Amino acid sequence: MTDWYSEHYSADAVLVTAPTTGAISPDDPPIKAPPGTSHAPKRMKRAFVDFTLGDTIPDASTCRMFPLKSGDRIYNLFTSAAAADWVAAADLDIGTYFADPDHTGAQIDVDTFGANLDLGAGFVYVDHFTAGALEDEDRGKPLWELIEEVATQSWTEDPQLDLDIVIEFTQTLTTAGTILMVCEYTAGMG
Repeated sequence: MTDWYSEHYSADAVLVTAPTTGAISPDDPPIKAPPGTSHAPKRMKRAFVDFTLGDTIPDASTCRMFPLKSGDRIYNLFTSAAAADWVAAADLDIGTYFADPDHTGAQIDVDTFGANLDLGAGFVYVDHFTAGALEDEDRGKPLWELIEEVATQSWTEDPQLDLDIVIEFTQTLTTAGTILMVCEYTAGMG
């Protein structure tokens, strides 16, 4: 008999899809997450942006997709963009910014969750959590710890800040297109 575990049992284990059942199993024995994490209800944020034909998107333009708390724990970050909507040279990064009260805060890390993602190739509901410098074992860590791993912040505890998940275009675009982003997470304890 084989034991299978969902991601709620171990954010530290590398997850592997079972070939016959589709269940998820860690390579290592499960390490139960803290009760506040493992029993908290999963939440979801969904955002999309729709650029119309004739819009000019200058290089380094950003779009703030949604806010999260620095203590929130992200498990998946799905993104969709139809290839037919975007020119072949279109790329984007998925990063984090300070939210500030009016959501105009400074950049923390331009590609926390993804660097140079190819819009021209398109992707449908692809989990981009590990498309940047993060690994599968980082799933379920508080957002501030994820940022600490990839950026130059010197946080040693949750700064209890509002942060924005942001996409940034890496070149000027003049085509129409839609980007959808879905984040699965549990709320932080702070």
